[in-house]
Amino acid sequence: SRFKELAARLGLSISVKEIDEDEVYSKKPYSGTPYIISVIGTDKPGIVHRVSELLFSKGINITDLNTKVVPGEETPVYTMILEVDVPHDIDMDALEEEFSLLEREMAIDVDIKEIEVLEL
Repeated sequence: SRFKELAARLGLSISVKEIDEDEVYSKKPYSGTPYIISVIGTDKPGIVHRVSELLFSKGINITDLNTKVVPGEETPVYTMILEVDVPHDIDMDALEEEFSLLEREMAIDVDIKEIEVLEL
């Protein structure tokens, strides 16, 4: 398949799962608590990988992700905004501490804010 060829050429792991229509429309938008995570730092390889790896290790689902590189005074600045679904049993203080370690290691700034969900 084309995915296998692309994965082999780029050294990627690609997983595709078919879901049925009932599954798509029967689920609530969030099973946990929604948060916005913003990441800003000098553009360098590995930012998306390390942030998504940390979220995956905690069972946190990324529901939306946007990135942009903007010119900086000396070097380009990488910005990433993630919308995530955090399971209710996650210790947010511990998660923020792990992100603090990642901030120091990668010279990035991470901000985590809970999204207020309004029921209509």
